[in-house]
Amino acid sequence: QMERYVRAVIGFTSLQARVRGVQCRSDRLGLSSGLTLLQARIRGMLMRSHISQMRKRRYSAAVKIQSLLRGFIPRKRYLKVCTGLLSMQARVRGMRARNFVDNTFASIVKVQCFVREKLQKRRYSDIRSGIILFQARVRGLQERMVVDRMDQSSLLFQSIFRGAFERRRYLRLRKGILSLQARVRGIQARKYTKKASDAVLKLQSYARVLIVRKQYMRFQSSLVTMQARVRGL
Repeated sequence: QMERYVRAVIGFTSLQARVRGVQCRSDRLGLSSGLTLLQARIRGMLMRSHISQMRKRRYSAAVKIQSLLRGFIPRKRYLKVCTGLLSMQARVRGMRARNFVDNTFASIVKVQCFVREKLQKRRYSDIRSGIILFQARVRGLQERMVVDRMDQSSLLFQSIFRGAFERRRYLRLRKGILSLQARVRGIQARKYTKKASDAVLKLQSYARVLIVRKQYMRFQSSLVTMQARVRGL
């Protein structure tokens, strides 16, 4: 089908080129004869009238007329041919598209059937594996509950026995620690009182020295003032 489509497109393009060539040649021959006569008359009028402005205007008008004629007629024919070719191409493409859709629809139906079968098998296997896993978890939970009950009872018995043993041991240790703390605190208190008494004695001696020094300084200053007064007299 692709080869047929390519051949049809190549044939249409070659047909368009030939039609355009024939049309352009026929239009050119007809226009060239008419334009030659028009150019001769215009040139005669321009030669007779030596006015430069009129000459320029008529020459530009002739050129515009030639361009319009050369563009309008081939464009109109080309548009007709193009519309015909486009309609033909649209019909061919529609036929090809309908054939392609029919073929793809049949293949899609087959693929859907295969995929649905695979999905059903996978869903069944997933459900079966999930049920087996759920059964295994329930059985494991039951076994773990039995083991947990046994562990809890054994742990409770062990905790009671260890609690009694630890309480006795704690009371003995507490009694020994309290006696040891009392002895250590007595030794620390005696050391602290001795250090405090020594510090108090040192402070008393330092204070007495300061007092004596102040008194001596006052006595010395009074003597100096008395000497100064005596010397002044």
